[in-house]
Amino acid sequence: FSDIAEVGGIVNLCYGCIISESYNYGTVKVFGNDSVYAGGIAGSLYNSNIMNCYNTGDILCTANSIYCLPGGILGYIQNNPANPNIEITNCYNTGNIYGTYDSYSYLAGIVAQNNGKVHDCYNLANIYSEGCYWIGGIIGKDYSKYDITNCYNAGNITAKETRYVGGIVGEKYPWDYVEGVINILECYNTGDIIALSNTNVEAGGIIGNESSVVYL
Repeated sequence: FSDIAEVGGIVNLCYGCIISESYNYGTVKVFGNDSVYAGGIAGSLYNSNIMNCYNTGDILCTANSIYCLPGGILGYIQNNPANPNIEITNCYNTGNIYGTYDSYSYLAGIVAQNNGKVHDCYNLANIYSEGCYWIGGIIGKDYSKYDITNCYNAGNITAKETRYVGGIVGEKYPWDYVEGVINILECYNTGDIIALSNTNVEAGGIIGNESSVVYL
């Protein structure tokens, strides 16, 4: 696909959906000049739930854009504060993920940019990126105020010209975080992490950077 905002192996864009028992085996390849959200199952979801899904197809994203967000399951999920029960649960990815970009972008084994609850998910695929700032084995950048539970990554991550790389989460940065503790519980990483850049890099086996209070 070229110059398309949302691309998914099953659904491109959906509002208020429940996606369950869905599987993708094909390659998702995106290139172009627009901001792109790409996933093995869905490109972008709003106020939706995704559960019991898996992807085995490779995800490839090349874009000269402001944002490029490829995820093994999902590129982007947005949660309306009035409906906090948005979840990504019991999903896994085995398709390798490749991304090259010109600007700030996100990449992850499950969801590139997240604003929902993520639990019981895992990634077995390798991740390669050049120019992506936020990379995670499960979540690239997490804006939610929810715990991340029972997730693991076993894929290797190789990131060039990056900023934040984590085996589970690249960066945790909840928009409306005020007080309390946000937990990463029963999560682990066994994949190798290689982070290379001419600028500062923050990398960790679990999380690259925390902009809120996180207990592991």
